[in-house]
Amino acid sequence: MDVSTSSSPSTDGRATRTPGPRPGGGQAGSVRVSPVALRADIDPGTRLMAFYETLVQTLRPRSVSDRTCFRRVALWLGDQVKAGRFDDDMYARVLLYAREATTGYARNPHAVFMSTLRKELDYDPKHASR
Repeated sequence: MDVSTSSSPSTDGRATRTPGPRPGGGQAGSVRVSPVALRADIDPGTRLMAFYETLVQTLRPRSVSDRTCFRRVALWLGDQVKAGRFDDDMYARVLLYAREATTGYARNPHAVFMSTLRKELDYDPKHASR
């Protein structure tokens, strides 16, 4: 599943962000998902790190709290995949949720993303922390 519409090449294999107009005067852009984040034949820790970096590039953290929240989401998702609740395709699906949260007219895309995780995947941040 390709979540991107960006055509800018990346020399290190990580996602790149192309600025574009956003309703409300902010900046949004298309994010190209790192191929490492979607490959199933690599080490789970490497895939988890690539997923986290792509998530942070998609939904730019505005505070240390946002960064911590995204880190906990990544760790929770990694644990769920490891436990067999979700398959490896869930990484791409969650990145799609993040991308969808940035494309609408929401004033707080981070809240839209977290709400989608709660509704679609039964994510509970109170029980997901380590």
